[in-house]
Amino acid sequence: MIDTVFSIAIVSLVLGSCFGSFANMIIYRLCSEHSIFGLRSICPKCNTPLGVIDLIPIISFLLCRGRCRSCHQPILNRYIIVELIVPLLFFLFLYPQSFMFFNFHYLLFGFSLIILFFTDLEAFLLPLPLTSLLIILGLAMSFLDGIFLDRLIPSLVIGVGFLFFRMIANFIYKQDTFGLGDIILLVALSLNLGWQICIASFYAAIILGSLFSLMLILLKQRSRKDVIPFGPFIIIGVLCSHTFIEVVSPFLFLY
Repeated sequence: MIDTVFSIAIVSLVLGSCFGSFANMIIYRLCSEHSIFGLRSICPKCNTPLGVIDLIPIISFLLCRGRCRSCHQPILNRYIIVELIVPLLFFLFLYPQSFMFFNFHYLLFGFSLIILFFTDLEAFLLPLPLTSLLIILGLAMSFLDGIFLDRLIPSLVIGVGFLFFRMIANFIYKQDTFGLGDIILLVALSLNLGWQICIASFYAAIILGSLFSLMLILLKQRSRKDVIPFGPFIIIGVLCSHTFIEVVSPFLFLY
């Protein structure tokens, strides 16, 4: 049993870190508005093309001590973080007795959420092509599972409802409270995970975002007029709500 878990952990680390490196490439190129295909990876600070030793997931970051070998400027910690998080997704997918049901649908969905988390965090960007792919994924999987209308109708209601909520919130606060990309992400959540998880994630995002903003204001790192990305809090809310949905659902009237 221990040997099996260890073997799966090693395979997950190798595969996951490679896909994590790929995710980092996508995040950087989406944030910098570069083409995802056909370009060689470069250092974002000095534009030096990266060699083979620079592209080894996790190991290259540790060997270079988190700095570029050419310009010696620090590399974003996001690179090592993503390369460590993605293997966890692969372990949940490959290990049949993991604490939650985790199929290929969830693996692909979780991988996409990691990319969206960091593009929004770094560039206030929830790329429409990626969120649209999540919507298509949700529609396809709900059709295959025989719950197409059960997912589609609530998701349409959620999309329209959040559009009206955004209009009212923008009118009250006289500024953009959250973007259209956030609404599209919420619709994608509803299609893939169900409307209950979507609503619970939104509640969690409001609470977490408010607490984080308050902390920054108290520490004088931000002012009340500064904008923070909402997408990362929605995605953290997904993790929280998916874990504790049975506990919080009676209080949120989700069932």
